[in-house]
Amino acid sequence: MMGYSNSLLAAGVLLVGAAFSSQAPAQNNDLQPERFLSVTQSLGLIKNVFLLIDNKAADGCWSNAEQVRKQTQQTLEHSGFTVYDEPLLILSPLSSNLIITAQGSRSREGTCYGSIQIESYRSVLDESEGVQIQYQGRNFSQSTVAHGRKNLNAAFLSATATQTTAFTAAVEANRKSPIVSNTFAKLTAQEIKPLPVRVLADVFRNVQANTPP
Repeated sequence: MMGYSNSLLAAGVLLVGAAFSSQAPAQNNDLQPERFLSVTQSLGLIKNVFLLIDNKAADGCWSNAEQVRKQTQQTLEHSGFTVYDEPLLILSPLSSNLIITAQGSRSREGTCYGSIQIESYRSVLDESEGVQIQYQGRNFSQSTVAHGRKNLNAAFLSATATQTTAFTAAVEANRKSPIVSNTFAKLTAQEIKPLPVRVLADVFRNVQANTPP
């Protein structure tokens, strides 16, 4: 795996839960269309992404993960996204985790078989009976299966190029919705630069270190 593991992301979410008490709003069965964004429409709000590569391919089937990461980052930045290489303290709908996960193995005959998936998601904490519960919600996902005699490098490079383009196109398409564009404009006008989870972790460590026993 490159970058940061999912366990670190989970730890960051739990840190956020310790700092901020999060309660899910009461369910409203009379949602007003002009004040409601669907899962798909929420894509139109994303402008910051934490890009993570999770290489689960075995037997030497994928060896150009860094090339895929650079290609994906360039595509995202060319489309106007700000790309981070460390987990973010995601409290705003303007930010999302974007993870590329590769699976693969080599058959007895020497052919590599696998799949690669790109997914936009964020974690949410709820609280019930004094217990904090972590959920993970996604608003975009695409996967591609592939095989290759030597490896999956070329297939995965091509697949992630297509998937990343589809992601940026979906964001752009949903941002054309009046309610999405209006919400996006309001959020960006008051946006605070995303805070890496590392910074919050450092704050907690400093507080603990300076707290008398």
